[in-house]
Amino acid sequence: MTGVEPLSQPNEPSKRGPETTPDALFGVSESLADWCDADALCRRLLLPDSIRFFDVPVLERLYRRPYHLVRLRGAFHLAKLIRDHRSQLVRSECSQNVRGKTFIDRLMFDLGEGVLVLYDHIELSVYAPTTEAAAKAAAHLKQYRKPETEKPGFKLISITGNSPTTQSVAVQQAAPMSESELGLHYGSDFLLWRRTG
Repeated sequence: MTGVEPLSQPNEPSKRGPETTPDALFGVSESLADWCDADALCRRLLLPDSIRFFDVPVLERLYRRPYHLVRLRGAFHLAKLIRDHRSQLVRSECSQNVRGKTFIDRLMFDLGEGVLVLYDHIELSVYAPTTEAAAKAAAHLKQYRKPETEKPGFKLISITGNSPTTQSVAVQQAAPMSESELGLHYGSDFLLWRRTG
């Protein structure tokens, strides 16, 4: 023998105590038997903690059924979308900042024929039973997309509700720079490039 003794003999029973789940160490009294309970397991698999109550109708509608998803990203004219589809609005979530300004966080529309539309901060998600229905609904909803601004500017990032939002700020007039300042910022060859380009 090399002087190193094995921790346990193969035929020797383990001397450890009863096995506990890691959560038991932190005061959760749930036992392994509770975890294996069929109803509890079903609830955990179908409605994990990460699923928001807002999304439950979508999950119910799509459970074990075919669906196709089209996402439209960007800014949208939400007031017009709500006005035009008020009778199809199923759910909404809004938040207010400290000054009392209301922001629309999430919307859900049932457009009929199995088509659901969700607005979640920066995108519209279209769920439909066929690719054709999803494409048709997405094409209809594109009219509510705000055009991209071509003006120079920057984005302000803020926390609204539980997630970050952005607001575009257009720069009305660029700060004028002399030729020496341009050379200082972009290099001396920039002026030659600018004159020839």
